[in-house]
Amino acid sequence: TGAASIDLAPGSKVKVLDTEGERAKVEVLPLLPGSGAAGVNGVVPASVLRPVPTNINWLPLESNPDVLNSFMQRVGPLKEGWRFADVFGLEEELLAFIPQPCRALVLLHPGGGLVPAFRERRRALVAEYAASSQPAPPIPLYMTQHDEAGNACGTIAAIHAIANTGVPIEPGSILANFIASVSSSVSPALAGWKLLEESGLYAASDASAHTGDTATPEREADTDFHFIAFVNAAGRLWDLDGRKPHPVDCGTTSDESFLRDAATVIREQYMALAPECPNFSMLALCQG
Repeated sequence: TGAASIDLAPGSKVKVLDTEGERAKVEVLPLLPGSGAAGVNGVVPASVLRPVPTNINWLPLESNPDVLNSFMQRVGPLKEGWRFADVFGLEEELLAFIPQPCRALVLLHPGGGLVPAFRERRRALVAEYAASSQPAPPIPLYMTQHDEAGNACGTIAAIHAIANTGVPIEPGSILANFIASVSSSVSPALAGWKLLEESGLYAASDASAHTGDTATPEREADTDFHFIAFVNAAGRLWDLDGRKPHPVDCGTTSDESFLRDAATVIREQYMALAPECPNFSMLALCQG
């Protein structure tokens, strides 16, 4: 094949250029815009290669507690009264309406086409991570949102919220089994591919996408909105965005201060970059 052997990180994406017996010459493709190793050519054992999963181009979910609760009912369900609820605003008096305890917020924010600063900040983080050798921060589950996933960000944010907060779900359910299969020992990239192999999650997300108050966009639609999750995990406030290379540690938090802490980050790091844009929406993962 005329190229040196290379080691692929778990979950890498490649284009096969040539095969010769049990070896394949490949080109490494970027997992995220600006990520490292893209463009490198080399030879790998053909046995390590897998086709891209077929569950691609997920339908977008509406930022609506009924939609996320419908999804959880299909794949869980959540136990002990845990559910997603509306967040009416980030002011102290409005946060007080959210049932307690609350362990996660799911934020829908405008995408990079509407607010270029979001795209620029994400790409800078990807490039910084690619240039460093630091390990990813420890968190129970984090998965990459691959390009092939389409509009799966709402599903990913919901799973990030559930898996990283200890919220009880039905043992042996579709979601419980998936979470167990992509524990912290699995790389974010590989976890993202495993999501696209989960036909049960794919079908449930599709079905829930049709339960909202608005018409469901097409699979290939560029909605230019993006879901992320904020969670309280082991006393740290984490920003979990599958289009970033790793979880972002936003500092200390507690059960009592989580809502205020997350609201501060959302105001200062998201809303402040788009002061004229009203298109932000939030849901809370809470009990009661």
